[in-house]
Amino acid sequence: MPDEIERYGPLGFYHLAEDFYRAAVHTASLQDAKPRLHYSLVLYHLHTHSIEVTLKAFLRAKGIDVKALKNKFSHGMSGLMAAATERKLKVRKPKRSLQILERLDQLGKVQTFRYFEAGFLSLPALDEVQQLNERMLLSIRPACIATLKVAPK
Repeated sequence: MPDEIERYGPLGFYHLAEDFYRAAVHTASLQDAKPRLHYSLVLYHLHTHSIEVTLKAFLRAKGIDVKALKNKFSHGMSGLMAAATERKLKVRKPKRSLQILERLDQLGKVQTFRYFEAGFLSLPALDEVQQLNERMLLSIRPACIATLKVAPK
């Protein structure tokens, strides 16, 4: 099987990121429903993963291959963001976006969103995380679309 099949192209990554975003938004809309969501960490996990995959979509659009994404960057969002910024990624509210992203990256490195931990947790506001996710998706989509040989309908 070839290394570069279409699902690993920039739009494949982008669509996966969009799906994680939509899953987070949909799940959040059910938070007050019965049965209710026990932990908002699930929503943080979905948004954080969406942001990570969105950054990978941008880097794929800028010519970074899948192997480099796995080996050099792995899941480190700060490194992904630094590489994307070097390649001219512009995001609205850059300072606040970076603060939130760096905090999510710290929490992700210790698997905070994947496993239950007792105690107090300092998290960015969930609505700010969602807004960051939306800004990232909006900023990165044009770069992914530009890699198409034929414009989408």
